[in-house]
Amino acid sequence: MPHCLNCNDPWEKGEIYCSSCGQKTKVPNLNLWTLITDFFQNIFNLEAKIWKTLKDIWTPGKITLAYLHGQRVTYYNPIRIFLIALFALIALILYITGNQIDKANSFSDSQKKMAWAQQAASRLDTIYTDNGIDTTLSKKIKKSFLKGNTNTNTVESDTVISTAGGLIKFNGFNGEEEFPMIDIYKLSDTQFKEKYKDKTQFEILFIQQVKKIFQDPSNGIKYAIGNGAWALIALIVFLSAFYKLLYIRHEFLFVEHFLFHLNGHTRQLLLGIIFCPIIMIAGYHGWYLNLFYLIGGIYLLISTKKFYKQGWVKTSFKTLIGLVAYFFIATLCITGIMLISLLIF
Repeated sequence: MPHCLNCNDPWEKGEIYCSSCGQKTKVPNLNLWTLITDFFQNIFNLEAKIWKTLKDIWTPGKITLAYLHGQRVTYYNPIRIFLIALFALIALILYITGNQIDKANSFSDSQKKMAWAQQAASRLDTIYTDNGIDTTLSKKIKKSFLKGNTNTNTVESDTVISTAGGLIKFNGFNGEEEFPMIDIYKLSDTQFKEKYKDKTQFEILFIQQVKKIFQDPSNGIKYAIGNGAWALIALIVFLSAFYKLLYIRHEFLFVEHFLFHLNGHTRQLLLGIIFCPIIMIAGYHGWYLNLFYLIGGIYLLISTKKFYKQGWVKTSFKTLIGLVAYFFIATLCITGIMLISLLIF
């Protein structure tokens, strides 16, 4: 009896494919054309499933319900497609921000030099004072140290963090906050915490993270993006647990809530990938983020209606609760990731 060349299981005469592994019973001779043909066949089979997933994911609730109803082979694995979308978006963001990272590196180097110059000049003042040396000479030397321009080029003002005139500005709980960029390089960790002790705990964590990022911009920005990825994964888990409580009277398993939110976030990641070329061509504008959130909110409302099968009034009310919980849980996840990263970064 003939055997499969791949898995060595026997196959009956007349069979075209092995019943165990699916390989063809008649394997063609190996040549360049065979390699090329096999390559395109595998790509086509892979892409067919991916393209169907990418097409149907834009129909609210369709993929989630299909997967729960047993249509597992039709679509790509939901965790795998989520990770593919996540890594693709991260790669695009790094590509788009590559020029900004170079500018941040250059800016960081200039600030380090400025901080050194100010510290050196301050030290010279102390030395000259202690030794009774003419202050005119001290002023001349200090002026030569600080002759560089302290202003910096303005970065896009619509971003969360921007630098202008030597200040870092960000949106805190008490409105727009700012602190001198030079403090990042001039103050020790203890001095830094003491100077900004009036800030909220979240703002202190944020400032500390910004401090670490600007001390090593290339690795810092990449690490911040990585932190965002971990925060997103944690957010999906905790949000699924919240929806388990929100729909406690219904017989939904945790994994069903998890799959619902996983697919929803995959769709948002894909939307972010669509926005990236627009940003590259037209530049970043603040209303992009508002549109991104609006589309996500509309999809959440419609998907919730189809998945949980409740009336529009209940669905709208629970969606509103879900959105409030979403931003609360997101803040907790981001804060938690910041705390962890401060210990290891």
